[in-house]
Amino acid sequence: MRRTRRVKIVATLGPASYAPEMIERLFEAGVDVFRINMSHSSFDVVKKVHAAVRATEAQFGRPIGSFQAVQHHMADMSTRIDAAGLAAWRAVWRCSLGSDANAGGLEAAVAIAKVAAGDAYVETTLMAHQLHGGIGFTVDHDLHLWSDRARAAALAFGTREDHLRALGSLVARAR
Repeated sequence: MRRTRRVKIVATLGPASYAPEMIERLFEAGVDVFRINMSHSSFDVVKKVHAAVRATEAQFGRPIGSFQAVQHHMADMSTRIDAAGLAAWRAVWRCSLGSDANAGGLEAAVAIAKVAAGDAYVETTLMAHQLHGGIGFTVDHDLHLWSDRARAAALAFGTREDHLRALGSLVARAR
């Protein structure tokens, strides 16, 4: 099913259109690119919708949204989010060991998690603005709310620099 038109049809998937059957109907109607509205759902829901889009792509034998630059940015964002999640889980694990555990290891794990999560949140929301053509820097879209929250969260419980400085001190003491 090769399309030769010069324009691309973009559909935004939201709660009313997350179902795989709806994605298929939209694709058959001519949609070339799907974007997923994350403001109404959790990351797990977005992963399921992404899988449904990929399944439709495989079913019809044609890539959906095959813009390489977008794919690369999406892969980078996914990697950052996954790394931040792993760092956070490691910090939680270190905390669960209690105060008997190596305090330096706990402090380092928390500092790494805070830096990774803060960076991932800010960088991902800023890249989302880029991928959506700059929408959301004003109040025309809810994306600005996510960017504001990301910047506020990056400052909560100490800045990136505070945690990197603490991490540096821990490394210096360990030597």
